[in-house]
Amino acid sequence: MRKSKWNALSWVFLVLLAACEGFFAVVIVKLDMLPAKYGFLLLGIVVLLDLLTAILAFPKTGKWQKDQRIGRRVVAYVLAFLISAGCIAGTLAVNKLQAVLERVTGGTASSAVVEIYVLQEDTVSTLADMAGAAFGYTDAFDKDNIRQAMEHVSDNLNGNVSFSRYETLVDLVGALYNGEVRAILLNQAYTSIFSNTEGYADFSTRVRTLSQVTTVKTEPSNGNGNSVKPTSPWGNLSGTGITKKPFLLYLSGSDTRSAVLDSSRSDVNIIAAVNPVTKQILLLNTPRDYYIANPEYGGSMDKLTHLGIYGTDVSMRGLSDLYNEQIDYYAQINFSGFETLIDAIGGVTVDSDYEFWALNEFYIQQGENYLNGEEALAFARERYALPGGDNDRGKNQMKVITGVVKKLTSGTTILSNYTQIMDSLEGMFATNFDMNDLSKLVKMQLDDMASWHIVSYAVTGYGDSRETCSAPGEYLYVTIPDQDSVDRAIELIDMVMDGKTLPDEP
Repeated sequence: MRKSKWNALSWVFLVLLAACEGFFAVVIVKLDMLPAKYGFLLLGIVVLLDLLTAILAFPKTGKWQKDQRIGRRVVAYVLAFLISAGCIAGTLAVNKLQAVLERVTGGTASSAVVEIYVLQEDTVSTLADMAGAAFGYTDAFDKDNIRQAMEHVSDNLNGNVSFSRYETLVDLVGALYNGEVRAILLNQAYTSIFSNTEGYADFSTRVRTLSQVTTVKTEPSNGNGNSVKPTSPWGNLSGTGITKKPFLLYLSGSDTRSAVLDSSRSDVNIIAAVNPVTKQILLLNTPRDYYIANPEYGGSMDKLTHLGIYGTDVSMRGLSDLYNEQIDYYAQINFSGFETLIDAIGGVTVDSDYEFWALNEFYIQQGENYLNGEEALAFARERYALPGGDNDRGKNQMKVITGVVKKLTSGTTILSNYTQIMDSLEGMFATNFDMNDLSKLVKMQLDDMASWHIVSYAVTGYGDSRETCSAPGEYLYVTIPDQDSVDRAIELIDMVMDGKTLPDEP
């Protein structure tokens, strides 16, 4: 091959190399997560590799024999190919990260599943077979979801359907049991209520699901189609502000196992008070049965776990009222996502206060335990085997979260388990952080690689039986708040917000 052809081929390889590097540089800059010092280091390495490739691709004619020149050019082409392949792989990885973050951030809507239940012995097989049938419902609560489900049924049956309204859940299910209606509409999140209701504990075995209706609740918007972002009382958190000012994050654990997030009872309710300047995090657990005001019903009393049925924003408002603190952000993950995320980061280490069997399946020793996703979920859900019941469960949930935070802030975990972590977030994680918020936080952590001081605290109370606005007419188990513990929680939140050092034992 003539020298001119070799040179032309070399230029082709170098142009392709430059194009790949250019695309990679554009996506890196656009993502804005890489600290400047790492960016310059990466740039320096690329420049050196490019110079080496160029030198090898254009050897001096008089200094090297023909076979030596060919060998140097082949090495240059292989090097250019490997660098280009690395840039392409990096571009694809960054694009995947951005796509996933765009889907899980800036949440503007939540969904719920309303079940259409019939008796087990009913021979009907599809919703289309229910023309002319009587359906029962209650809109004493969960109005929006039930209304959407009724419209779905009516549309599918061309209006050939009748609806009967009942005041309470017991009245509704009783109407199905005694044949007043052939089917009932009920949010699946409420079905667990019947397991402790006299005369209806057989609900799960006596009825079956004929069909499901997935409803959508749109979060408040500003009128232009954009979701309303919370405003922190400690200043604007947009842009770089989120790395300079403290904020509150509501961590919600949805008690669903579907591959997508639905509005449901919130089984985990933890507020993280975060100060990115002092590198402190307070994890505050509120028991799921805490008896608090439900803002969806004008402040009528309810169990905290029920608030999640109306949407994550309702849980945030209820907790904000309880602690007299504005919650800025939320992050919600369901049980399936919880398992997958922990497996993706290679498991977590937790320090258990007790020796016990989690969910009668996994042995937990007193002291340090290394758990995979399934084991960590069982550890976080168990309460009956613990002396403190739900209070101890809340403490264990915070231990798992602490383990996850330590793993993710190590830096190497994200890099080595990148693909698995991204896959674990798909459809099972949602947050109202926007892309800019997350980019700044990740960039800050990669820049300083600082360790965080994490302190846990749980409010307490005593058990009682009370009526709730989400299940009127029914007396359910609730936890009456201990005001002293609530006041202490407020003091601890204020310490984080004011930049004061949290005690190790709050």
